[in-house]
Amino acid sequence: MTNDQHRSQYRIPYPLYERLKAEAEAQQRSVNAEIVARLEASFLPAPATIEQLAALLDERDARLLEEVRSVVRGAIGKLPARGD
Repeated sequence: MTNDQHRSQYRIPYPLYERLKAEAEAQQRSVNAEIVARLEASFLPAPATIEQLAALLDERDARLLEEVRSVVRGAIGKLPARGD
């Protein structure tokens, strides 16, 4: 059986350790698991900003509006002429 974990020791300021320990307890996990979770999260893509999300929603809304207009135009074209 191989061990796919790197064992190491790191020095961190004691107040930071205390914060990590408190958060680990709040999350019901070990300090090591807390450190790993936080390191993994730091490598995730940055969340979108409000402005980026708003731009995406504006683009989506414009596409949907154009689709609705197209459907309405098609439906209007199929209506019988007045007086028929």
